[in-house]
Amino acid sequence: MLEPSATIAVGYGTTIVETKSGEEYEGVIKETTAEGLVLMGGDGKRIHIASAEIKEQRGSAISLMPEGLQSGMSPQEFTDLIEYLVTLKQPASALTSYRGMPAEIPELATPIVVRPFFDEQLRFPHAFVQKPGDVRSGLVWFCQILA
Repeated sequence: MLEPSATIAVGYGTTIVETKSGEEYEGVIKETTAEGLVLMGGDGKRIHIASAEIKEQRGSAISLMPEGLQSGMSPQEFTDLIEYLVTLKQPASALTSYRGMPAEIPELATPIVVRPFFDEQLRFPHAFVQKPGDVRSGLVWFCQILA
């Protein structure tokens, strides 16, 4: 609240949408479908934008909440606002219905077979391995070393 852009809660990030006609809209995504999306601007108004009209869509690190909002409030008004905002907070799992990991993952009708990526002779030795085929655990990091 005091520094609105310091941490932005999941689902409240600002999205900037530029249309093919050159207009730019800024708001929080309220709905996304194949036909388009709905943004809610800082003024609380909803803006419907058709998918065919979207030229570019990007996130912003700047919050829609204005800085210094508390300066025009009494301590009691500020306390009331904080209490109200806490009631609006949703768990991150409530937002998965539109994007991200699904809330429920159904079991496959036909299980898949998982095969080792490397042949047994190419596996790294590990002190806890008793016989060939035992699971070898541990972390291995492969990366490019830049000079």
